[in-house]
Amino acid sequence: MVNTYDVHFYASFALIQLWPELELSIQYDFSSTITYEKLESRIYLFHGQASHWKTLHSVPHDLGDPDEEPWLLINAYISHDTADWKDLGLKYILQVYRDYVYTKNKQFLTDIWKTIK
Repeated sequence: MVNTYDVHFYASFALIQLWPELELSIQYDFSSTITYEKLESRIYLFHGQASHWKTLHSVPHDLGDPDEEPWLLINAYISHDTADWKDLGLKYILQVYRDYVYTKNKQFLTDIWKTIK
């Protein structure tokens, strides 16, 4: 999978310190997916229940699978429906705030704001 957001959270501290533009670009990539939804249903493996591929206003688990179409078919994780996970949205908000405080990049905050308000 490409850029799993839950795991990215832990590496993001090093990225913002060593390569801040790289970290911001990842945040931009994820921010562009929050207002996207894919209503196609699929079966999640753990519970065997069907749900939407990507729910509107949720942070996706990842940006896709290299075997498919990464950046186009986002949220490739099929074990659980990650729209119900409580940590991804909070990690997103914390990282946006931290990245702004670290870089003082007001344009970044302005661009991202519509996805967190």
